[in-house]
Amino acid sequence: MINISIIIPVYNKEKFLKKCIDSVLKQTYTEIEIILIDDGSIDKSKEIISEYVTEYPKIIHSIEEGHKGVSNARNQGLKKAKGKYIVFVDADDYLEPNYLMNLMKFSNFEFVVSGLLEQIYGLTSITTSIETVDSVIDVDSGSVDSIFSKKFFPIFSVVYTKLFKKEIIEKYHLTFKDQQYGEDTLFVLEYLKYVKKIKIISYAGYINLIVENTLSRNYVNNIWECVRNIPNEINGHDKNWQFLFVRSIKLTLLNDVSTFRNFKKQCNIITNDSNFKFASIFLVRSWTNKIILLFLKSKIYWPLFIVFKSKVN
Repeated sequence: MINISIIIPVYNKEKFLKKCIDSVLKQTYTEIEIILIDDGSIDKSKEIISEYVTEYPKIIHSIEEGHKGVSNARNQGLKKAKGKYIVFVDADDYLEPNYLMNLMKFSNFEFVVSGLLEQIYGLTSITTSIETVDSVIDVDSGSVDSIFSKKFFPIFSVVYTKLFKKEIIEKYHLTFKDQQYGEDTLFVLEYLKYVKKIKIISYAGYINLIVENTLSRNYVNNIWECVRNIPNEINGHDKNWQFLFVRSIKLTLLNDVSTFRNFKKQCNIITNDSNFKFASIFLVRSWTNKIILLFLKSKIYWPLFIVFKSKVN
């Protein structure tokens, strides 16, 4: 019986793929299928996938795609998935043996969220990247507002570390948007619209491998176009919208601090955006965000450039 479909998009991950797949095969929870989507790899990833499909034909399935991006790969995986639940894993990450078991303990909830561990490639030590605390968020009661904060939102901005119900994904036709950056966050925010209770567990068993020059750590062209719509998943322009909007601003400004000229260009793109008029210094929660908005609204960019450049360096 297949209860969980684990969807793993693959693009040129030959160095990490075997460890990733092996960690899923070693799970103590065994009612699973693994769907590997090759996104047009030009290294030996395709051969590795073929080897595993041949060895584990009842568990592992593969899809071959041209290089169309991670969103398309995940969407193809969702189409093929047979499990009641969906788990996403990146091909350069890996899982602790009890990861799925700990998620499934709370499968009566519509959404299960766990913590995140990280390991720098080449080192052996594993540290906590995002710590979570056992709790239940009742969306109808308004406690969902706690998600939109510096402390909690990072874990909700990614699709891994979570257990999704496929029934909800299919019923509301949820898919990943075709864009270079921010597609994880958009998918999670869309999913949250149809969830009443969220279970957060303190357990962390997903290890995010920190590898230089991966897509999530590279310069993103036209990043503002990718992130500007994230806040619009929230109805109105309340404090939650404000939090997401300023977050999108910070992601954009951190993206290119190579020169003040480039930084100023990004600032102008943001301030000329039709949504910028809704950004409120009074509604944002933190003083840091208030100051960022104040400088942008006053078109005083140099102090922001100094601060953001120091964060990158």
